[in-house]
Amino acid sequence: MIVELKRAGELGKKAFFNHLNRNYAIGMLKTNMGEKYFYSTCQIQSKDAYNNFKDKVEKHKKYMWNNMINDLYYATPPFLFNYVNVDRSRGIRTPHSWSREQDSESVILEKISKYMFDNRLYDCKVFIYSQKEPCLNCETVFQQFIERHPLTNLTIFYHETNYKQLPSKYNWRFK
Repeated sequence: MIVELKRAGELGKKAFFNHLNRNYAIGMLKTNMGEKYFYSTCQIQSKDAYNNFKDKVEKHKKYMWNNMINDLYYATPPFLFNYVNVDRSRGIRTPHSWSREQDSESVILEKISKYMFDNRLYDCKVFIYSQKEPCLNCETVFQQFIERHPLTNLTIFYHETNYKQLPSKYNWRFK
């Protein structure tokens, strides 16, 4: 839907489209009572930007997009997890690293954790599909999620790798 809106010229600035199109993730919480879906993309931090986006999307969206549009705005502080500063090459605390608390996968797990806590759910299955490979920060969040919800089965799927291959400081030679 985001790509269709961009092609129609309804999203405005190219930077805004690129921000929304960086990575998306879909999470599914499966319990005995049924399934609940959670959505995330690179988050919109400003309430005004969210309202502007929502106004443009309203006329195009279908029923199934309702939760996704609401999930795009994420201004609340993190719910449960600790975060690590990482860069795109999976380096930790390097000069090019930044706090990754708004990553799609970690945002979904925060929402699922809060939902499980609010509804007292314990024995669940969680599936997350991400367009790009989760970073080390997200892997840390996965571990924290598993520790906090030991009866929950967590499965992660992703489509493509998302890190740069760094040149080695060693000159490896193979014979």
